[in-house]
Amino acid sequence: MSAHPIAAVLAGTPHRHPMLLLDAIESLEPGFRGTARKAVTAGEHGGAALSGFAPTLLVDALGQLAIAVLQAAGGSEHVVWYLGSIEGMEFGAPARAGDVVRMQAAVQRSFRGSTRVSVVAHVAERRIARGFMVLSTGARSGKRGE
Repeated sequence: MSAHPIAAVLAGTPHRHPMLLLDAIESLEPGFRGTARKAVTAGEHGGAALSGFAPTLLVDALGQLAIAVLQAAGGSEHVVWYLGSIEGMEFGAPARAGDVVRMQAAVQRSFRGSTRVSVVAHVAERRIARGFMVLSTGARSGKRGE
């Protein structure tokens, strides 16, 4: 893994500020599992009125972590990952400004270009989300933006 804490996300997704939702990837076992963190601030992603991290953005952050796990397993092969489905997603109380969200993604199984990934997010010991995502690959034709 590169020295930059989000290099694996940047390699596998087109996400950049303001939609890059991970602050750092803490651990990564390519093709198997990974962990990441996100510090929630008052003014981002919904403004000071919400003062939190909306569930839709949490799902996107979990997807970015899942893509990092899958992309890291591909070596030098260039692929793009697409979200195919979200299954059994459950949410607890949302993360609020000042919280640090810890996320985990673990590959469950892969079949013909589709992979099922278990995802979970916590704030301290409180689980705020869990469920499954199915991601599929597509060939990348050249450099980003072409």
